[in-house]
Amino acid sequence: MKSQHTPGVWIAEKADDYGDHNIGPFDGLPVGVAVSNLRSKQEVEANAQLFAAAPETAAERDRLKKSNAELLEALERFVKWWDDYIYWSNEWNNVVDEKQFDKEKATLKKAITKAKGTP
Repeated sequence: MKSQHTPGVWIAEKADDYGDHNIGPFDGLPVGVAVSNLRSKQEVEANAQLFAAAPETAAERDRLKKSNAELLEALERFVKWWDDYIYWSNEWNNVVDEKQFDKEKATLKKAITKAKGTP
């Protein structure tokens, strides 16, 4: 999905005479401004840098979401495989430390639940 925001790289310009920082791409058309409004010069500058980092932050967020989805899928496949393994191991009377398997499986399921963002 193509992003709807003004493409980066964005920069935070140096403060103007009022202490405000225009933020935007190199084409000179700002997408926002960090205004001083009685905040310290350092805080306004830090806010401007944070705003300017928005496109890179959004790109990293999207990359992490994709990576999270891939890891989640792998965990879910592994838990299914694990259930099948326990079933067949028990069918063939193999010695399986079911308590340890259950503990590890619970850890994986907790990670899956967390990755899905569900309680």
